[in-house]
Amino acid sequence: MARKAHVSRLAAPRTWPIKRKGIKWIRKPSQGPHDLQKAMPLLIYLRDILQITKTTKETKQVLSNELVKVNSKVIRKVDFPVGIFDTIQIPATDKYWRVTITKKGKLAVIEIPKSEANLLPVKIVSKKTLNKNKTQLNFSNGWNLLDDKKYKVNDVLILDTEKNSVAKHIKLEKGNLVYVTGGKHTGHSAKLKNIKELGKLKRERIAVLESGKETWQTNLNHVFAIGEDKSEIKIE
Repeated sequence: MARKAHVSRLAAPRTWPIKRKGIKWIRKPSQGPHDLQKAMPLLIYLRDILQITKTTKETKQVLSNELVKVNSKVIRKVDFPVGIFDTIQIPATDKYWRVTITKKGKLAVIEIPKSEANLLPVKIVSKKTLNKNKTQLNFSNGWNLLDDKKYKVNDVLILDTEKNSVAKHIKLEKGNLVYVTGGKHTGHSAKLKNIKELGKLKRERIAVLESGKETWQTNLNHVFAIGEDKSEIKIE
């Protein structure tokens, strides 16, 4: 039973900022839209990172009292998966955080203002036309949305999770600011200089990024548009 709900600390993803020594087993997140490398159970955030609670039992009590929200939704399960860009909200104490990833490739949380608590950036990974007026947009976090506006794959929408609406559209285009969520430059922000298409069928797309005097390349899947001259959300 324990092996199904838990994972060995030594075998846990290296993106998890946890102690590798101590109690052998640690809770793993329930199945969800996030990759295991990019998400942890809510328990770890509340108990180990934010240290709002001290034990699993105490965390369960806090959640059962409906004191914690993730992306504006009340969460009651300790194993609920929370990943990059998700927001953790505790309205009773007026505290809000966003999940990010550090330059060392570790999941982390940063405190954000209340004005950003309901803002969730999502990347369009695919889309499907359902009729002449509506298109289904499929997002990087597993969510989807029906919309009549024309957005491109790889663009980012900042959703208002309280109003269930689009608050901002950020295009993935030359000169815009992006955040890197994977690869050697994880956690860095840079300007998009160019997009290269490789291979005979040009299916491999590489982003050429620029920060100061440094230029580097990374897989386009690792690039997340966050603004034009500055980030539309707090990420560090």
